Amino acid sequence: MSTIEITRGHNVDLDRGKELLQKIAQRLAKQYSGSYSHNPSGLTFSAPGVSGSIELTSTTVVVRAKLGLLMRPLKNTIENLFQSEIDQALVSP
Repeated sequence: MSTIEITRGHNVDLDRGKELLQKIAQRLAKQYSGSYSHNPSGLTFSAPGVSGSIELTSTTVVVRAKLGLLMRPLKNTIENLFQSEIDQALVSP
């Protein structure tokens, strides 16, 4: 199984970061027929061929995803999607 791990520093407060992650999760779940649920440190998600978690602390966000066999060829595309979503929501001023 192929994996993706992205770690980014962020500049938003924790409550605002959780709100932004919620919006990202809602949009991606709808767009890719997926689902997500909250956990104490962030959220977990799954969509056809992809599952993982997003952990949020006061200074960092960590995305970990596992790709199924059919999604492996799309690893770079999926990784770029996660990076773009996180950077736009949490890292950019």
